[in-house]
Amino acid sequence: MFDAIDRHLPEVLEVHHVTGEGCIVVKLKVRDTDDLSRPMRERISAWSTVEGARTTIVLSTEKEAAQLP
Repeated sequence: MFDAIDRHLPEVLEVHHVTGEGCIVVKLKVRDTDDLSRPMRERISAWSTVEGARTTIVLSTEKEAAQLP
């Protein structure tokens, strides 16, 4: 599953296996909502292992770092 996300979605920045309601969190970076809905509609929802999806949109970013201090 993780390989399929990486191979088929160039917009993906991060993939996390998590506890709680969902089991996978995927972080995409896109230009606008059209660019967000396209991979959701055309690719992710077509995977047989996907039972549902919840989308959260970041309105602003105060800090973003790729490395630990």
